[in-house]
Amino acid sequence: MEVQFQNNSLSVSHQNKIYQLHPVWLRERLPGDEYFDIDTHQRLYEPSSIDLDLQISSATLSDHLLNIEFNDGVKGSII
Repeated sequence: MEVQFQNNSLSVSHQNKIYQLHPVWLRERLPGDEYFDIDTHQRLYEPSSIDLDLQISSATLSDHLLNIEFNDGVKGSII
């Protein structure tokens, strides 16, 4: 798997396919206790409150995790 920045999205190549992942889509899917209720698995925030001009500040791939940080200060890891 290879991850690259491209036009404020992540370009992920996996098994000879390329996927463009938008920052808002990635931000909505960050796991963690601060984003999801442990018992109900519902978001603890309103997804429509995410700024549509959100940008990716940094992203690295490490140990099968995508470590990502956004310009609104939110960061996390996605499997």
